[in-house]
Amino acid sequence: MRLPAAWRSRWWWWLLPLLFCVLNVGFLWFHHGAATSGFRQIQNELTGEEAELKRLRRSHQRLEEHLSTAERNRAGVVDLYESRLATEEQRLTDVIVEVKSLARRARLEPPSITYSEKNIEEFGLIKRSIVFGVQGSYAQIRELINFLEISERFLILEEIRVREVSDQLGVDLTVSTLFARAGSSPSRTPAEASS
Repeated sequence: MRLPAAWRSRWWWWLLPLLFCVLNVGFLWFHHGAATSGFRQIQNELTGEEAELKRLRRSHQRLEEHLSTAERNRAGVVDLYESRLATEEQRLTDVIVEVKSLARRARLEPPSITYSEKNIEEFGLIKRSIVFGVQGSYAQIRELINFLEISERFLILEEIRVREVSDQLGVDLTVSTLFARAGSSPSRTPAEASS
C-alpha cells in the first residue's frame, strides 16, 4: 500500500514525463498525417513522371523511325544518282540502243534520231531528250509506247505528236532520261531546291 501512496504524494514528478508522452503522441500523429500526404504527393508526381517518360519514349521511337527512314532515303538517292542516273558517258549509248531495240521489238524503224539537252543545275542533273519519228499501224505504235513506259531504263515519255502519213499512222516521240552530271552528287533534296 505504500507504493500507491508514494505516487500520489509526488504526482507532479510524473506530470512532466506524461506531458512529454502526450506531446510525442501528438507529434507522431501529426507527422504520420503529413508523411502520408507527402507520400501521396510523391506517388502522384511519380505517376505523372512515368506517364511523361512513356510519352517521351514513344516520341523518341517515332523520331528514330523517321531518322532511319531519312537515312534510307538518302542512301536511295545516292544509289539513284550512282546507278540509275549514272553519268552520260556511262549510260547514253545504252539508252539509245534501248530505244532503238524497243522500236524494233514493236516492228518499227526510226529513220533518224535527234537529241536535245537541258541542265538541271539545282540537282546536278542533265536531261537528255531523244526525238524520233516512226510510221506504222496503231497496234505497233501502241506497243512501242507500252515498251517505252515499262522499260527498265529510266525513260520518260514526254511528248507524242501524231501525224497521218498516207495509209499509216506517223508519230513523233520525245523520250527523255536523266543523267548525273560528272562529279556531282545529290547535295540538295527536292524540298530544299524548291524553297
